[in-house]
Amino acid sequence: LNISKSNMKDLQTIPWERILEVQSELRGANFSPVMDGKYLPHHGWDPTAPAESRDVPVIIATALEDAALSLTNWDLNEDGLKKVFETRYPGKSAELMKLYGYQGPAKTPYLKQAQFITDAGARVSAVTQAERKAAAGGAPAYMYIWEWVSPTFGGKFGAVHGLDVDASFNNFRNNPSGGGDPEGRRMTNLFASTMVAFAKTGNPNNDKI
Repeated sequence: LNISKSNMKDLQTIPWERILEVQSELRGANFSPVMDGKYLPHHGWDPTAPAESRDVPVIIATALEDAALSLTNWDLNEDGLKKVFETRYPGKSAELMKLYGYQGPAKTPYLKQAQFITDAGARVSAVTQAERKAAAGGAPAYMYIWEWVSPTFGGKFGAVHGLDVDASFNNFRNNPSGGGDPEGRRMTNLFASTMVAFAKTGNPNNDKI
């Protein structure tokens, strides 16, 4: 974008479409905090959990089809899914087709793909983070997988990234996890109660769950 500290105000003049284009071009870039040795003296989770928050409990989470948020090949078929598997893990596509086929036709190839990409990426990182927190001793690490499927668009996106965020604030009106749907309201109420319990006590367990 040819923006530096000297002309940072020019960011406000760049069309948002251009910013998205550049973001797409840099998809492989690592957008993360920079360890400068002063304000951020070391990596937060590599090779171990941070000692500074040893006594702070955490909840680490993913959604079952978390990656669906960034996928648009809704018409993916079984052959296409096999190619996705083969591209990521050559020679393992048959094994992966069997592994992710247990849900049968009830789950579309698109959603199987989303779960696979999540499992191989964000979910691995989440489990690693929890393991390192647990290994450090101190306060516990809690984990959950959000598996409840939003009925929006006929369940097309599955249990997609971010559904649990609105739910954690008991926001069911604007939440794609159901809006006025009774099951959506029940889920957001249960989940918000769980988050409130965690915020108050450091333990997410409560009588509603």
